[in-house]
Amino acid sequence: MELTNPWISQIKYQDPATGFNLASPSMVKLDTGELLASHDYQWRGDFPKTENKDKRGYRETEGLPEALSHHEDITDLKLDQYITSVYRSADDGLTWELTGDIKGSTGGKLFVNRGSAYLISNLYEYGSLVIRRSDDKGSTWTNPVDEDSGFLFRAGKAYEPPNYHHVPSNVLKFEGRLYTAYENNDPWHWPKGLRAFVLSADEDSDLLKASSWRKSNEVVFPGDPAGRVDGWMEGNIVVDSDGQMCSVMRLQPELDGDARRESYMSGKTKYAIDKAAFLKIENEGRHLVNDPERWCVDLPGAMTKFTIFRDDIGGRYWLIANDMFTGPPRVHRNILSLFSSEDLSSWIRHKVLMEDRHEKTPEESTLKTGFQYADWQFDGDDIIYVVRTAYKDAPNYHDANRITFGRVEDFRKFSQSGELWHSDS
Repeated sequence: MELTNPWISQIKYQDPATGFNLASPSMVKLDTGELLASHDYQWRGDFPKTENKDKRGYRETEGLPEALSHHEDITDLKLDQYITSVYRSADDGLTWELTGDIKGSTGGKLFVNRGSAYLISNLYEYGSLVIRRSDDKGSTWTNPVDEDSGFLFRAGKAYEPPNYHHVPSNVLKFEGRLYTAYENNDPWHWPKGLRAFVLSADEDSDLLKASSWRKSNEVVFPGDPAGRVDGWMEGNIVVDSDGQMCSVMRLQPELDGDARRESYMSGKTKYAIDKAAFLKIENEGRHLVNDPERWCVDLPGAMTKFTIFRDDIGGRYWLIANDMFTGPPRVHRNILSLFSSEDLSSWIRHKVLMEDRHEKTPEESTLKTGFQYADWQFDGDDIIYVVRTAYKDAPNYHDANRITFGRVEDFRKFSQSGELWHSDS
C-alpha cells in the first residue's frame, strides 16, 4: 500500500543528486489573502565542521572553492551562491508557483507591514543584513544597494567581525515597533561566539532605510559552569504573561568531532536537551539583558529552531518544534509536534504534526528523516506552517530535499487535551 505523505502540499523538491539541499523555510499571509513562502539553499554536507571552527572558510564543501564559503571581497558571481526562492499560493497552500529567485539572500524571514511584503535576511552567509520590499505580491523585490534602499548593517570580511547570523526568526509587532532576533559570531567560534542582539524599527518608518532600524547591545553567552551547553542562537521574540518582551534563545552544546556528535545523537547523551534562556528586551529595543531567573529552562524543541506565538483570543502560547518527548534515540528531528502553554513555563504536548511513515528502525529514521525549522502563523482558527523536510530520498536528516506546507485546523480545540511535557535532561 502506498503511504500518504505527512504534509498537505510540497512547495519545492530538490534532487539530492544536484549536491544542494533546502533550508530556511519562511511563510507569510498577505493582506490580500495569498500566501508567500520562501527558502534558501545549502551545499551538501554543510554541517559546522567544529574541529576547524576557528579557521577561515571552515564550511568549505568538497568541490567548492573556499572563496564561495566565506565573505571576503564578495562579487556578483559569488552572490549567485546565496539565493532565496519565493513562491505564491492563491488557494490556501494547496498549490504553489515560483515568483522568482533573489540573488544575495540567505536565512530570510518574510513578513508583512503596512500592506507590503518584506524579506529581511543576510546578503550571504554570516554577511551583511539587508531587507527587501515587494508591492506586487512577491513578484518583484527592491534591491539593497545602499543604506537608503535596504542595506541595514555591513558585515566584516573573511570572518572578521561582525559576522551576522540569522534564521527565519519571527518578526513581532509590539506597541508600534517591529522586533526580530539576530546574532553576531564574535570572536568566530560556533556556538560559543554567538552574541545575541535585537533589531527593531517603528512600524510607520521607511523600513528600507538603515536609519529606521535600532540595534540593541550584544549579549555574550555567559557560559554554563555545569558544562551542559556551550552557546545560544536563533532567538524568538515573545511578550510574556507579565508584559515583558523577551528574546527566547535556543541553547546548544558544542559538537566537536564525530565522537561527541555521535554521543549527542545517542539515546544516552549526557548533554542538555531542550533548554532555553530568556533575555529581556528593554527601552524599546535599546537594551537586551540576561534574565537569571530564566536561564537554562525547559522548553520543548529547544535543541533546534522553534517558533512561539501567543494567541490573544485563547490566551495561550503555541509552539511548533521537534518533539524529544518520544524516543529512542534521545535527539531526533523526525517528529514535529504542537505544544501550548499559559505561561511559557509549563507546556502541554497536543498533537504530532509530522512523523516518519516508512518502515524504519528508530535509529534509521533519526539518521534519514527530518521535519525541522518550521515557520508558522495563525490563520483565523487555523495554524499554517512550512517545514524544512528531509524525507524519502534525502541523504540524511539535515540535508532537506523538500519544503512542505501543512495546516492545523481549529487549533484551539486541542487546548482541551494533551499530556504534560517534561524534559529528562
